[in-house]
Amino acid sequence: MKFVFSLFVILFDGILSLSKDVEDQEAIYLPLIESQDVHFSLEIPNSRPGCYRWTTEEDTVIGLDPVITDYSRQCGRQLEATILQGTIPPKKEYFVNLTAKDAIDPKVVLKYPIVISEIGKIQIVAESTELKVSNQDYIFGLAAFDINGNEFDSMNGIKISWFLGANTEIAKFQSRENGPLVYVSASSPGTGQIIAIIIDENYAHVKEASIIIDVIEEPQHPNQGRKSHKSFFLYVV
Repeated sequence: MKFVFSLFVILFDGILSLSKDVEDQEAIYLPLIESQDVHFSLEIPNSRPGCYRWTTEEDTVIGLDPVITDYSRQCGRQLEATILQGTIPPKKEYFVNLTAKDAIDPKVVLKYPIVISEIGKIQIVAESTELKVSNQDYIFGLAAFDINGNEFDSMNGIKISWFLGANTEIAKFQSRENGPLVYVSASSPGTGQIIAIIIDENYAHVKEASIIIDVIEEPQHPNQGRKSHKSFFLYVV
């Protein structure tokens, strides 16, 4: 009996030692899109050593395509994944876990909780809303949030219609993409707004997003375009 009890203690201690290295990572939020697949990527931080193998118990919901860098161990540090179309039941939130296990040190296990939920609000973001008439292109992006205010980590799969409203043509889109990013160039001074709408009948109730933009002339230096006689004579001397 002592031998059996000692063996149980050793096994129990071993289980505890394995569980100590399991780390829950920050949750990843993805939008629920019923009309097509949603793609996203995960990568192990450079500060963490190791070579990882990715698994999930929800393989009918998420397709895993790991980037293999060590073919002898069949492991790597990056994962390309896909939420498969039509696999998420219609409810407010759906939870999936992804696991990354170190092939070099199997005690190290990282767990990534994935939260898939409906879009509650969208918002346009930009580095600046003041655009200058120049050859520069300005980037505008779309952020989306669930009903609890959590921002989604990926916007892949969401189709967007972009519009520019103004009394005169103050700016234009450089391309008519339906993705979460657009490039805008300013053409003449004025004020207007950029509008974004989700193209999905399941999100017809989500209010459009808009942002006010001001287009100004590129400021000129007071002496720009004129010769300075003082500088000219100093140069000759």
